[in-house]
Amino acid sequence: MKSQMGALDIKAAVQECQPLVKGRLTKVAAGKSILGLAIHTAEKGKVWVTARIPGFFYACADKPETGSPSPFHSALKKHVEGLKVESITQFGNERAVSIKCAGTEDRVEIIVELFSPGNAVAVKNGKVLTALKRPESKESRHSTGMEYALPTAKRSGWDMTPDEISELLSSSADACSFVLGKNGLGQLWAKEACLRALVDPSKPAKGKDAKAVGEAVYLLGSIKSDPRKVFEGERIIDVTPFPLETYSGSKQEKTPYGEGIKALLAQSREVKSSYAGKIEKTVTILEKQREHMLELEKEVAENSRRGELIYEKYQLVSQIMESLRKARETLSWKEIKARLKDHNIIKGIEESKGDVYLELPEE
Repeated sequence: MKSQMGALDIKAAVQECQPLVKGRLTKVAAGKSILGLAIHTAEKGKVWVTARIPGFFYACADKPETGSPSPFHSALKKHVEGLKVESITQFGNERAVSIKCAGTEDRVEIIVELFSPGNAVAVKNGKVLTALKRPESKESRHSTGMEYALPTAKRSGWDMTPDEISELLSSSADACSFVLGKNGLGQLWAKEACLRALVDPSKPAKGKDAKAVGEAVYLLGSIKSDPRKVFEGERIIDVTPFPLETYSGSKQEKTPYGEGIKALLAQSREVKSSYAGKIEKTVTILEKQREHMLELEKEVAENSRRGELIYEKYQLVSQIMESLRKARETLSWKEIKARLKDHNIIKGIEESKGDVYLELPEE
């Protein structure tokens, strides 16, 4: 099941948000890792633009469940509620989105970073006002007052020309989908590009095949959004920006992109909830077993050391036991214990069991 959105997914989500541009940002909701922005337009009414960080960005009718408000909630509410939305854009092919808002005096940009570990940042005049996830260091790019900049990312396949991709594939002996996948496309889109180019994803691509794959990657980035929910039985396994060859054998159903993502995430939460009790019980059992294992390991280590000491001090132990045997010929146990009261090695005798307790010196 989809665990995060890729560059083309984010492109589709941002495209679906375009009718909200020029709308009014009327409400903010922000929890530990979820940000919701209510944007109102005459045509659409109120729509919630939601970011689940890291991983997901989408628009739908429902307010997200954010849990307890975070400090970011109050700060963002102060700076952006009531402002007009000027633009909603993706940073090139990066997994990051910019939402620019402006009023008569204030202009604030909300930047959502969907790559791991993810964050949401409010920026004014190029400097950080506040961040959803507070940084540990004052020198962090997310710290208040710092100049904001996205981290420098490795150039991905989405940024390459068809010729560059062709050259990349031709110079590698690895499987075509593997080369594309590790160069920023991810395995799903790498496989899709190969299938559309009629090239085996599991084999290297050279010459004409490499060129065909390069063209396919380039064309994938320009396909008009036509979102689909993909099913396995009754279960949603993916939401795609348009129909994919990869899922040609699966049921694919048209959907607004944001509504599809919302359904996918809701289904995921239901599955987690249904197993929550079992998971908690299993974790408790495992923790108890782990504690017992640690106790056994400690006991084994202690007994092993005792055995080593007896071996190392065998002559001393043998002399002590022989002395006790001889003393027992003429003395009672009571008399022997009295004489051994302050002995530096013999620490106790339990005559009923025949046990003698020794404290052997380590050196």
